[in-house]
This record gives sequence, C-alpha cells and structure tokens, in this order.
Amino acid sequence: MGLALRRLRHEWRRALATGLSVLVAVTAFVVLTGSAETARLQTTATVNASFRSSYDVLVRPRGSQTAIEKASGKVRPNYLSGIFGGITTAQVDAVRQVPGVEVAAPIAMIGEVLQTVDYPVDVTSLVGTSGPAVLRFTVTDHDLHGLATAPASAGYVYVGNQLSLDMGADDLPVKDSLPGGRDVTVCSDMPTSAQIHSPFDPRNTWSAQCWDRNAGIGGDHWVGKPGQFSVLAQRSFPVMVAAIDPAAEAALAGVDKAVVGGRYLTARDAPVPGTDAVDVPVLASATSMVDDTATVRVDRLGPAGVGIVRSGRGAERTRELLLRQPGLGGTSTTVTAQQALDAWLNGSGAHRAAGVVSPQTLFTTSAVSYTRRPDGVLVPKVVTNDPGVWSTSVYVNMKFAQVPAAAADTAYRTVTAVPASGPDGTRLPLTLNLNTVGTFDPRKLTSGSVLSEVPLETYRPPAAVGADTATRRLLGGQPLRPDTNPAGYLQAPPLMLTNLSALPAFANPRTFDLPAGSLLRTAPISVVRVRVAGVKGADPVSRERVRLVAERIRAATGLDVDITVGSSPSPEVVQLPATAHGAPTLRVQENWVKKGVATAILTAIDHKSLVLFLLILVTTALSVAISATAAVRARRVELGVLACLGWRPAMLLQHVLAELLAVGVVAGVVGAILSLPLGAALGVPVPWWRSALAVPAALLLVQVAGLLPARQAARAVPAEAVRPAGSITARPMRLRGVASMALVYSRRTPGRVLAGAVALAMGVAALTLMLGVTSAFRGAVVGSLLGDAVSLQVRTPDIVAGVLLAVIGLGCLVDILYLDIREQAPRYASLLAAGWRDRTLAGLVVGQAAVIAVIGALAGAALGVGALALFARPTAAVLASTALVVVVAVGLTCLVALVPARSLRRLPTARLLAQE
Repeated sequence: MGLALRRLRHEWRRALATGLSVLVAVTAFVVLTGSAETARLQTTATVNASFRSSYDVLVRPRGSQTAIEKASGKVRPNYLSGIFGGITTAQVDAVRQVPGVEVAAPIAMIGEVLQTVDYPVDVTSLVGTSGPAVLRFTVTDHDLHGLATAPASAGYVYVGNQLSLDMGADDLPVKDSLPGGRDVTVCSDMPTSAQIHSPFDPRNTWSAQCWDRNAGIGGDHWVGKPGQFSVLAQRSFPVMVAAIDPAAEAALAGVDKAVVGGRYLTARDAPVPGTDAVDVPVLASATSMVDDTATVRVDRLGPAGVGIVRSGRGAERTRELLLRQPGLGGTSTTVTAQQALDAWLNGSGAHRAAGVVSPQTLFTTSAVSYTRRPDGVLVPKVVTNDPGVWSTSVYVNMKFAQVPAAAADTAYRTVTAVPASGPDGTRLPLTLNLNTVGTFDPRKLTSGSVLSEVPLETYRPPAAVGADTATRRLLGGQPLRPDTNPAGYLQAPPLMLTNLSALPAFANPRTFDLPAGSLLRTAPISVVRVRVAGVKGADPVSRERVRLVAERIRAATGLDVDITVGSSPSPEVVQLPATAHGAPTLRVQENWVKKGVATAILTAIDHKSLVLFLLILVTTALSVAISATAAVRARRVELGVLACLGWRPAMLLQHVLAELLAVGVVAGVVGAILSLPLGAALGVPVPWWRSALAVPAALLLVQVAGLLPARQAARAVPAEAVRPAGSITARPMRLRGVASMALVYSRRTPGRVLAGAVALAMGVAALTLMLGVTSAFRGAVVGSLLGDAVSLQVRTPDIVAGVLLAVIGLGCLVDILYLDIREQAPRYASLLAAGWRDRTLAGLVVGQAAVIAVIGALAGAALGVGALALFARPTAAVLASTALVVVVAVGLTCLVALVPARSLRRLPTARLLAQE
C-alpha cells in the first residue's frame, strides 16, 4: 500500500483523472438513486392522496356499458342518463349483504317532469293609472351560453276596470264590462286547431293575460303586490326526479349537510294518499344547473290595440292583428333560470303553491351514442323526435304540454313520454303532487381530490369546457352547461330527490300509464354506488379488498360492476355539430372516468425505478471500469518494467487494486460531500445517510470495476517495456491533412479508440434507454388528470438523470483523452518540433475525438434502441430523440476534446524528445 501511495503522489495527474471518473460516477449514483427513490415516494404519496373518492365500486344494470367504455376503460360522465331502472331491490339487498360493503347507495332515475313557472315581470309603469291598456310581449329563449336562440312565447296583457271570468264557457274566457252594459271577451285561450302539429307552433305558444285594476289577474286575485301589474313570462324546465335512500346518501356524499332550507329527507317520508291526489315529499335543489336565459320584450300599444282586443274577433284573429300593431315604447327584461327557480320555490309566480309540481307526463331519455373519428374526437349521433311526444290530453283546450323552446333544437337523445293515467271506467286517476320539504345546495358537496373525482351526477352536471381556441372564445372562457332541451347533449342532474319508498306512487296505474313490463315497477334502481370498508389507500391490501368486493357483487347479482377507486378523470374531446337554433359547431372537452389509473401508475413507477436503478448501476460501474482500464493501458511500459524486475502476477494485481482502492476512498469522501449541495441544487433531497453511502459505493465500484484491468496488469510481460504503444497498420494510408492523420492515429491505437467509443456509447445508450423508459412510463399513465400530475411530478428527476448520465459518459471520455495525450506525448512533441502549431495539434486531438464520437454514438444508439425494444416498443418520438442525442453527443465530444487539447501547449518538448 505504501508503494501504491507513493506512485499516486508521483503520478498524481493520472490518479486525478481516474479519481475524477470515480467521483463523477459515485456522486451521480448517490444523486440519481436518491432522485429515483424520491420520485417514487412522491408518486406513491400523490396516488395515495388521490386514490379514493366518494365511492369505490359502481354497480350498473347488465349491458349498460357502451362499446366505447369497453374499448377504452372509461366510464362516460353522463352514465346516469339513459339508465331508467334495471336493478331490482332484491339485487340491492344482495349487494348490501356482500362482506366488506360499508355503504351501498342506490339511486332510481324516475324521469323528467316539466316544471312550469309564470315569472312575473313588472309592467306597472306601462299601463298608466286609469283606463284600458294593451301591452304586447314576446319571450325569446337563449341557451348554450346564448349561442342558441329561439322564440319561446308571445301574447298580450289587457288591463280593464270590470273583469270577470265566464264560468259557463269551456275555455273560461275573461270578459270586460264596457260602457253601456255590453260584455266582451278580452282574453281566451287559442282554440286547438287541426293544423297545429307541434308545441312550438307560434299559435300554440300565444298567451292572453287580463288584469282588473281593482281585483288583479282575471278579476280574481293579485300576483305580487296589489296594484302591481305584470307580464307572466312562462318558463318551462325539464326536471329530473330521482329516488334515493336518504341514510345511505348521507353516509356516501353528505347530502344532509348540504341542506339550506327546510329539512332533509328521512326514512319516514312516504307518499301521503288522498281522495284524488297523492303527495310525494321531495328534496329540491336550490341551485339551477341549467344555462337558460329569457329576454322578455314588452311594448305598449295605442288605442287601436285596445279596440282589437275589445272587438270580439276571436283569439286567432286578435293575435294576427296585434302582431301588426306598432309599439309605442316599452322595456326589455332578462330572466335567468335561477330567477325562475327562486320564484317557484318562493311561490312568487302566478301559482300560490311554493315548490310544488304536479306532473302530467313523465319523460325518459336515452343515452347519447357516439362515433369516433380517426383523430380520436367523439361525435354524438343526432336523433329526431316526433313532436307528438309532447302531446297531452290533460287539458281540455290544449293539445300539447308547455314545452321549453329549446326542445325544438338539435336532439341527441330519444324521448319517450309516459302520460298521466285517465279514467278507466271504474275509478278516477290520482294527481301526483311533488311537495318540496327542503332544499339543498349541490355546490356544498365534495367528492374528494379533483385528480380522482368520479361522477356525482346525482348532484352536479358533467363539465364540458372549450377544447380549442374558437370554442373557448364562443363560450367566453366559461364551461358549457346543460340547457332546457330534454334531448340535449348535456343533462342536468336530478333536481328533485325523493325517498325510495315513493317509487310505488309513480308505478301506480292511477298516476301514470306505464307500458307493460316497465322497469319502474319491476326493477326501478338505476345504479348502486358502493364504498368498501377498510380501504386505507393505494396499498395492495386495500386494492385487493376492493377487487374481492367487486367480484363478489358480480357473482351475487350478475350486474355490471366497475371498480372506480383509483380512477381518475380522463379528458375526451367531443365535437357538437351546429344546432337548429343557431349554435355553431363546438369542440368541447369532457372528463370521462378512466378506471385503474392508480394501479397502472404504481406498477409503472415501480418498473421505471427498477430499470433506472439498474441503468445507473451499470453505467457508473462501466465508467469506472473504462477509466481504470485506460489508466492501466497507459502504464503498460511501467508494468512491463516491473515484470522485468521479477514482480509476480499476484503482486501486480495487488498493486493496481491498492492504487484503485486509495483513489476510491478519496473519491468516495469527496463524492459524499459534493452530493449534498449538488442534490440541493438539482432539487433532489439527499439525506446524510444516503450521502454517506458514497464511500462504500466508491470502494465497491473501484474493486469490482477495477478487477478486469487489474487482471490485465497482472498478465504484463517484460516485452511490454519495449513494445510501441501503437500498432502498425497493415495498409499504409496517404496523409492529406489533419483529418487523415487523425484517422491514422485512431487506427494505430484501436484499444484506446475502443475504450473511448465504449465510454460514449455507454452514455448514449443510457440516455436512449432513459428516454424510452420515461416515454413508456408516461404512455402508461398520461391521459388522466392523476397520470398527468404524476408525469409532471417525475419530470425533474428524469431531467436530472439524463443530465448526470450524459456527464458520466462525457467525463469518462475526457479522462481517456487526457490519458491518451499523456501516453502519446512524445509523438505530439515530435510534431511540435517539426513545426506544427498548437491549433493544428488541437485539431488533431479533436479529429480523433470525432472519430471516437461517431463510432461510440452510433453504437450506443443502436445498443440503446435494441435494449429498449426488449421491453417497450420505441416510439417515433424516442427514435427522433435518439437521433438528436447522437448529433449532440458528437458535437459535445468535439467541444470537450478542446479541454485536453489545450494541455498540449504545456508539453515539455525537449525533455520528451530526449526521453524518446
């Protein structure tokens, strides 16, 4: 050991070169393994924090999974739409009896009802203080962020002094007593005409409203304050009604904590039957989920308008004449869906019963069907609904129900009507009244991390945001929300919740005329959301518990079962075509739910960490081995002399290993010290215990990596002392300049060229492998919000690994070039003596480095791509990146070669020539 230390002091430059190689390798090993482990821990922590959402398992009727869901593993955000039953109450009981089920929350989608609100728009200032007056109004509907516009309704308001209802007429007209004792009809419904085949016919949406100056609307009562006259703008909204288990829903989503008025539903909230009606308690949403705005335009007409109304020409002729009259000034008012909802809940409309709906028809809608374009964009299929689906026989003089204007816009769902029952000859039908007992605010509900959020369609609509610049500009940067079209693309969540015990009231033949075999009678439950007991995070035990529960539910019920725990929203781009009401083509992005994301991420990060660890280990070991081999080759003359002096192979082996051991100790200590600030600078925390590992790692590296060159040193023979360093080429080559001479020098030292090429090939292959592994990892996890977040999280460690692996390869190459210059110093001195300039000599060194770089970079790229192909298919992006790595590697090699080339200026030419 003493002799080895004296040799190291004497040959300190050679020792320094080898030590720097070990130092870079050891420091890189410590930092890179720390980086990989930190990335794995961070990823695992992120996945654990976002692993669980509101429910772990989703149970749906058999066959409800679409082809797109089966192919992509994604659950569509509108999974509740189109599912009206399919699960029996016995199957729900079977789910609850499965061991491990903590909460099973069923929901039954009953259907949509049309909630009609006569919203009062104050027009007192337009009617004057005395005498008759006529106001004409029009209501225009704006949906889809105002991009779709359609006329909703129109009519007139007549204000008189002595109004009365004609109770003997079928259409209950309003009459006014004129001077002279003559009574004239001033308000009557539009007679049903055989030519009206659509609820959107302007004649069907015409409204006549009469006010008495002393007794209010129709001469019967006041709407609002006495003496205040209003236009009752009729607004109609489809409202989805669903039945829930109140206790299970409170445990699953905390709906009871979102109640803002009245009270929450209880198990005792059952229908209350009466003689001619049945009252069903409901919990109503206090927040409108509908994007609908109406513009109410009111114009005052002159005396001619009053004359037309009093002329007694009939409702249809009166309408025609009033539409031609010029307006004498008026006002416009905007009514939002939220304002209409508030009016209904507060009872401030024309109907005095607050929060009550008496549906005359139930509507069910199908799910949306899609086609996928070659570019991956989904396009919903357009359907056509017969206007007759909106017909009703409830009202004596009305052929159609009061349908939203948006229902005439482009449809994506097939609408099925379930009309109210009529008399069957033995008993009269029952009117079903939905009575609000409380209101809740869906915005108060949370569903966990946004990275693992699963659809809570019971309480909030699916989000659809602009997917391109044009759409975002059209939507004003706001998300697209559901409109009032029952057959529209986005559907509002159920805005009325009732108890499961209310289902028989809807299935009663005296309330609705359900078709034979209706699921509302036999299998009313649409889905069951399940929370599994004992799930703590993304650990294998928790995942296995969820899997077992899902398998047992599937076996016990035969239903479709999706494991949603560990899922994450996954964007899908949907292109909505231009609509009949003027909305342009919109490209929106929806968050579908991709199943199994957490498991895929954890598996991918484990594979990535293992491959990266092996890559770091092999790369650092090779770098030390190449550096040690180059150092031994540079000492071949010295070792040959020692062999001439009688040193046995074992002594030479121990001597070389002792030198490497000393270098390893120093490099390990320095590496341990440098790893701390280097890790901090690169954003990779390196704990002290990991930093301390640099010393044993260095010793292990130099001993393992130095074993081969030490064995080569032990086989040194005396002839090495007199053998030239380079070999004689078999075929002479004519020298034409520096480039050709660089090729000759490279051919004369094939071992050195091979060592340098291997060093560079090692770096290029490592970078190629790292790019491939990173690409495969991102390909396995991206496409979901959780996967994208994790991909961003590990980007910095990947960059750190790439930079340090490149530094290892280049550092090893520079080490070899330094040793080459030292061994070939007499040749370079001869060239200097012959008159070569320093710049020319530097070009010769750079030329040799270029030869080494081209051979090594191409070999490394081929090796990296070949190794990558064994476990992952190299993508076009990885191949392009590899080509770029080759070009950059050659360029950087030539650049760093200038550093050892500059040392030629300090060559002791005279002494070297004398020694030679």
